[in-house]
Amino acid sequence: MKKAYLDIETTGLRRTDKVTVVGIYDPSEEEVIQLIKDRDLYSKTLNEQINRFKEIITFNGKRFDIPFLKRRYDIDENFNHTDVCLIKSKIGLKGGLKTIEKKLGVCRDEEIGDLRGGDAPKLWKDYEVNGNKTAMKKLLKYNEADLKKLHEVHRIIEERIKNSSE
Repeated sequence: MKKAYLDIETTGLRRTDKVTVVGIYDPSEEEVIQLIKDRDLYSKTLNEQINRFKEIITFNGKRFDIPFLKRRYDIDENFNHTDVCLIKSKIGLKGGLKTIEKKLGVCRDEEIGDLRGGDAPKLWKDYEVNGNKTAMKKLLKYNEADLKKLHEVHRIIEERIKNSSE
């Protein structure tokens, strides 16, 4: 079953905020696809990308990513959805993705290691208002790290769940 990891960046957490980046990571191909607002992030392109996969894996996606995408882009939900945020407690983990990464020894690049979700809207604004291409590159690198680190975290959690049931 082909699966992908999905993470979005937004201008904020309110229902009226916009999706700025949708990242999709296909670990079988080691491919990262990033759709960007006002470039190639449209309902058609997003659905085409998502529909390539039978399973989508997110972190807190049931409460955040997927509802945001449904409101903005009317995504088809023709996929199984695994939300790592909902299975982490099976092995006693608590907290957000970055906290769990640290607990599991998963490291990020130094350049983006200190970035948090609240920094993504600031980076987008700097890019959109000031045309700061460095801010956009950093935002995309942050999104890619979220995707790849989620993959590592998910793999570790699944392995530990499997080992605890044997």
